[in-house]
Amino acid sequence: MKDCRVINLPRRDGRFNTLIDEYFLNRNDLDFVVLFTEWQPTVSVGNSQSIEADINLTAVKKYGLDLVRRKSGGEGILVDGQYIVFSVIGKREYFPQDLTLLRRNFSESVAATLRQFKVPAKYHTPDNIIIENPFIQTLGNAAQIVKNHAIAVHGSVRYTLTDEYLERMLETLMINNISLKPYREDVRRVLGSVKEFTTTGKDEVKTAILQSLIELYGFRRYCPDSLSEREEKEIRAMLPHAVEDRPGCRSRGVCHLNLNGKCLIRVRGLEDSRGQR
Repeated sequence: MKDCRVINLPRRDGRFNTLIDEYFLNRNDLDFVVLFTEWQPTVSVGNSQSIEADINLTAVKKYGLDLVRRKSGGEGILVDGQYIVFSVIGKREYFPQDLTLLRRNFSESVAATLRQFKVPAKYHTPDNIIIENPFIQTLGNAAQIVKNHAIAVHGSVRYTLTDEYLERMLETLMINNISLKPYREDVRRVLGSVKEFTTTGKDEVKTAILQSLIELYGFRRYCPDSLSEREEKEIRAMLPHAVEDRPGCRSRGVCHLNLNGKCLIRVRGLEDSRGQR
């Protein structure tokens, strides 16, 4: 087995960071890559999510946010530098063939790492990281892109939660055209962050997550690397994912406010909203 390649990217726009997983998935010479990305503020919607139902485009423009559609499913998320965002991308042979086990192993590995820093993180089905302190707070999650020859698993962990981030999120993300603004305190109660429990710096937490991931997938060492100039150009040349709604798109709600298909906050009218899981 080769050393795994580890790329720790400086801040990039949302389009670039969304395309990079797909770029490596399609590489004929792919072996195994661990990738950390830093994001300028970006709204990322799931592959079959309705932008019209779940995203306030006026707020996207107001705050100068990137808007991207990712290949994996799930709900809308506003991601920025307050998150630790990472991916593992490799030949299919490195991963469990069972998707349930793949999700669980990845998420439990990250949760165990956070517990090293006194963050009471735990795994919750199918691919979530939560805190019960004593009520449920969501801290992170994972998503997968599975192909015949390769798999990408990308995860995110909320490191901090500022008032500025919360206000942008409340104004930008919706649940089937229902605004989150009246539910500010409910949303704050549900969203957890690593920084609530530790003074450990973000870079140290990233390093620990990296070590956990390379051990999970059977590597004893890794090779720090960066994107080559050719790779940067090839990623930039890729066609962006369409950000308009397509037939079959529907409301998916807001990432980290849903847990295994159930909304964690009591939103008036949600029970009658069509398109919810």
